[in-house]
Amino acid sequence: FPIAINTVTGVHATPNQFLSVAKVYGASRTRILLSLVLPGALPFILTGLRLAGGRALVGMVVAEFTAAEAGIGFRLLIAGSTLQTGLLFALLTVLGVAGVLYSAGIKALDRRLSNWRPER
Repeated sequence: FPIAINTVTGVHATPNQFLSVAKVYGASRTRILLSLVLPGALPFILTGLRLAGGRALVGMVVAEFTAAEAGIGFRLLIAGSTLQTGLLFALLTVLGVAGVLYSAGIKALDRRLSNWRPER
């Protein structure tokens, strides 16, 4: 949902003046989509990906708490119930590193795909 909602918001954020100018110059619908709408919506799409990634990670762990017999969430549940604090913190560190790497990957993708924007 975060990706879809942010994508729709990004598409609707395209200024009508830009669309009108593109139509006046005879741009096709495909050309308008690829040259104008998609680059304008890209920051919104990447924000949706960043939000969805965090929620997906939490959802995976919660699902493994309740219904899995393997995985990090299951191991967290077992380590917590058997008071294995070392393993518990190691697994939480793995989850934290995975979240940081995912976020860094999205930021790198943003820098790579949004090189047309002025520096922030």
